[in-house]
Amino acid sequence: LFRTKIFQFPQYSYREFFKRRIRDHFAAAVKNENIQQTEFYEKCQDLLKVIRRQSALHRFYPTSKLVIEEEKEGKETNQNS
Repeated sequence: LFRTKIFQFPQYSYREFFKRRIRDHFAAAVKNENIQQTEFYEKCQDLLKVIRRQSALHRFYPTSKLVIEEEKEGKETNQNS
């Protein structure tokens, strides 16, 4: 569910930031054995709300693609040929 929301971001830097944040969030939950499932679920829901808000906000302000994004698209196109 998180990954589908992450890819709604048009900007590479925001997608990568939220990937790291989610990965860190789950890693911290694994280390913390005292956290209950309901508490972890609530934290995940809060994080998902943040991602949804940020995604909606960034749709209002379109930006040009970064150089790294253009390079990735070019490589994917070359591999598919």
